[in-house]
Amino acid sequence: MVTTQRKFRFEFGSMTAPFFFRSFDVVQDQSAHKVGTDSVLLGAWTKTNASTILDIGTGTGLLALMMAQNHPDATIDAIEPEPNAFFEASNNFHRAPFAGRLTIENVSLQEFRSKIKFDLIISNPPYHAGQVVPKNNERLNARHAVSLPIPELYRCAANLLGENGIISFIFPFEDEGKHLQHAASKGLFPCKILRTVRSDGKFERTLIQAGFTSCCPSEEQLLVKDNQNRYSSEYISLTQEFYSKSL
Repeated sequence: MVTTQRKFRFEFGSMTAPFFFRSFDVVQDQSAHKVGTDSVLLGAWTKTNASTILDIGTGTGLLALMMAQNHPDATIDAIEPEPNAFFEASNNFHRAPFAGRLTIENVSLQEFRSKIKFDLIISNPPYHAGQVVPKNNERLNARHAVSLPIPELYRCAANLLGENGIISFIFPFEDEGKHLQHAASKGLFPCKILRTVRSDGKFERTLIQAGFTSCCPSEEQLLVKDNQNRYSSEYISLTQEFYSKSL
């Protein structure tokens, strides 16, 4: 059974149909961070031998659910500071076939305490730093690096990561230098880098896997959608084990 911390006597009813994946479904009425290509791509790309996994800022719970599907022997802890998203992710976890391996806590990364170190830490973190922020606070926290600045993300992640552990993050390509700099300041070095590219040739997102061992990272590019807004064959091949229908 899913373990939840800071439980409240409140339960959401779904106003819209869930987003159906192959092995689970995701209700996303209340979370400000909806199901999107970034998280699906990160979850599909992240394949390790991890037995303990932490999902930072789980939102609807999508990445934690993908990790549970992709790592059948792993236990997954998720943290989410926003109450609405926490409730919704809890509900999504309870309905999942791997509910017994999922734990969620309503807490920020800075406040989170763990008795264990993690083999894998995954996150689609907030990233609109320094821009005009939305009026809705939940939307702000989901998309803007206000409550979780980049330096804090890497400081906390490094403290929670096991000696041979891996972090797996996605962020805008223009922030790649900042992320790599802050990762290196905490002794984290990339082992894999994937950059998504648009049909016009411009880079859009960077995905990194990094650990405490310095090495020469493998680097790849991926076209997500073509100039007719159709998913590329490479993206479909990478994500097809999760989607319940053809793209």
